[in-house]
Amino acid sequence: MPDPVYPPQARRLSKQGTVLLKVLVGVDGKVKKIEPVSKTGVGYGFDQAATRAATNATFKPGTKDGKPAEMWTTVVVSFRL
Repeated sequence: MPDPVYPPQARRLSKQGTVLLKVLVGVDGKVKKIEPVSKTGVGYGFDQAATRAATNATFKPGTKDGKPAEMWTTVVVSFRL
């Protein structure tokens, strides 16, 4: 997954945070859906930055019975200065 862009306001204010995303990965490894599960640093743009980074990610698809399958996975995105 590409590194997220640190939100400028959060950087200026020296804020840090973590976002937990639930990501639906398709059989092609591309993200089909993203649902934020929990987040810290609310109001500083961490959730939007994490979602943008996850949207541009490519994952190894899960498998079921030896074949690629659409599956949910959890992604933790940390913002640390």
